[in-house]
Amino acid sequence: MSRGRRVILGLPFLSACPDYVLLQDIVNVFKHGRRRDGQIEKPTDIYETSVITDYEDTDGTYHHAEKEVTIQLRDGSLQDMKTVLKAVLEM
Repeated sequence: MSRGRRVILGLPFLSACPDYVLLQDIVNVFKHGRRRDGQIEKPTDIYETSVITDYEDTDGTYHHAEKEVTIQLRDGSLQDMKTVLKAVLEM
């Protein structure tokens, strides 16, 4: 752990919002590139995903497309960037 990281992890609000620590890891991997520590290994583990939803009703089919940012963590799980940011803003 770097010296700055130890100081930040000592703040009590971080235990209430683990997504804040994840956001910190996201920023660090973009700033410094591939990392040996943290929840994200490399910048390419953060990627854009297109989501296309088709709704069908009596008037026909309606298509809705949106883009999401997906984060793949070291443990193999996936997180949605929008969810992470919302949690940090609401803490």
